[in-house]
Amino acid sequence: MRIGTFEPGTEVLLQGKRYRIHKVVGVEGVLLIDEGSGSLRTADPQALDFINPGNALPRGRGIDLADVPEEQWMEAKRRRDLVAPLAEQSPCPAHLAAEVARELGVGIRQVYNLIKLYRQRNGVVTAFLKGGKGRSRRKRLSPVVERLIAERAGFYLSRQRPSMAEFVADVRGFAAKAGEPTLPSYKAIRARMLELDPALIAGKRHGTGARRKVTLVTGSYPEVKAPWEVVQIDQTPCDVMIVDEVHRKAIGRPTLSVAIDLYSRCIVGFAVTLKEASGITVALCLTHAVLDKTEWLAQRRLDLSYPVWGKPEALAYDRGAEYRGNGFRRGLEQYGITPKIRPPGAPHLHGCIERVIGTLMKRVHSLPGTTFSTIDERGEYKSEELACLTRTELERIVVRIICDIYNRSVHETIQDRPLDRYLAYFRSPPEASAAIPPRVEDRRRFMIDFLPYEERHLTRTGFDLFRVEYSAASLLPLVRTGLGRSGPRYIVRYDPRDLSRVYVLDPETNDYLEVGYRHSSRPPITLRESEQARARLARLKSDRIREAGIFETVLEIRRELEAAAERSRTARRAVQRRKDAQAGVAADRELRGEPPVGADFSPPASPPGVVLPRISPGDRFDDIDEVFR
Repeated sequence: MRIGTFEPGTEVLLQGKRYRIHKVVGVEGVLLIDEGSGSLRTADPQALDFINPGNALPRGRGIDLADVPEEQWMEAKRRRDLVAPLAEQSPCPAHLAAEVARELGVGIRQVYNLIKLYRQRNGVVTAFLKGGKGRSRRKRLSPVVERLIAERAGFYLSRQRPSMAEFVADVRGFAAKAGEPTLPSYKAIRARMLELDPALIAGKRHGTGARRKVTLVTGSYPEVKAPWEVVQIDQTPCDVMIVDEVHRKAIGRPTLSVAIDLYSRCIVGFAVTLKEASGITVALCLTHAVLDKTEWLAQRRLDLSYPVWGKPEALAYDRGAEYRGNGFRRGLEQYGITPKIRPPGAPHLHGCIERVIGTLMKRVHSLPGTTFSTIDERGEYKSEELACLTRTELERIVVRIICDIYNRSVHETIQDRPLDRYLAYFRSPPEASAAIPPRVEDRRRFMIDFLPYEERHLTRTGFDLFRVEYSAASLLPLVRTGLGRSGPRYIVRYDPRDLSRVYVLDPETNDYLEVGYRHSSRPPITLRESEQARARLARLKSDRIREAGIFETVLEIRRELEAAAERSRTARRAVQRRKDAQAGVAADRELRGEPPVGADFSPPASPPGVVLPRISPGDRFDDIDEVFR
């Protein structure tokens, strides 16, 4: 008796050799990945023996994602994201492998090893954690013993319900008859059986009723009765290759962030970014969902109707690293938005948003430069060569798909058009007070509240963040509470796209003070550029890991990237990412009615060389400009 499911990732044996199922082509064939080489081949499903019956991937002991340090998780995700486009190409071009090798600081051979790992582990992030934390810790058994466990599983999965000890004795007896020199242990055999679907075990041993009790119910959040009661948010690499705005050459896949209202199934917000999924991409998507889209559309000269805005009562999301930041958590608390974190082992609770993203991706597959969803779907299509859309152009297409197609097409689950269902609720609400969705009035405050933050003491030179000093006249009233370690710690929020200003929360007024560089002549830089500069200086063991050295190194790296942009996709992506960051910050400030970046905003930054004066509690602040004259 053969027990198992033909699901991607399932371990199988073909003619005594170990493989994993990559894709089911049909009843006639299955696409396999060689465990050793990472190469692909097809096989007859009837010729396969299951190593781990009934389960796609061995669970083993695994690791708790929440316990992985943030920096380790982000590095593993970065490695995975860089390798993913290469793993989809067979064979992988040597020049692309060389680019990724330079990006990761490893040899080309190591990149090919990572490609093989990606294919073997289906691209899970934990596989790329350094130190092998993503690998299964199960004990390896001989192919003969693995086959015996699979064949004798029917004995355990019977209405006679033998104990685990009886099943182990049964397998060990057959292994001895087969001439195995080493008999499998109780622990090893038990581990294989625990990898089976609990619903399968319950159904086979106890009947249908028992199976139903341990089977997850499909669908999600049946209690949702109104728009904005629960909003789901998720992010994914978009299935299309885009180009930069200067050379019109491929720079990779952007990240698509989507938020949907579970009541109406309306897409209430989205964001297309070159930045990998992170706290800032979440903030951009959520801000877009919450705020009125009229000005946003006018900014892009789009004649579309997108009458969707409001504040979620609850926000549902998975356990990704992009949702773990302190800024995101504090932002939800600030606005009374209840987090609904998907628990492990409950994928059905996130099915709605995943289906929405899948629907959008199908539309994207008709665009030039699409990567499709799988290698087989793409076939010989040259995504990189045929790419022609910039991120901005793709964004315009996505919003048209959302407004003109998705939100206005009949949804199978609700049997209504999402936008019609959304608007119908507010036209005939159960209560008069619910005729208008909750509105966030302060655009500036909402966006800032979801930015990441650090806690810092105020010193005579202002605040120090990422080895850069920030100071402004608006900080003078804060001096009353003390300077340095004798004073309080302040929340200092920053936008990773633009470190030229930070936002300091004044505990007295509960408002944010916008504070620029103390040395105002410094150019705006991104957090990524700051990190790259500091990393380079550290590698060189330079004594310039100070503010001036950081900015000099950033400009150095920019010149290198600009020079390499013509021939290097990585360089083009980095250059375009910086330009998009600058444009995004400028657009956000315009929407909030603030001066553009680089304008003379109030309050002004302190002139270079000026330090905050010592102020006594009794001093007056009638004209603080006098201090700096």
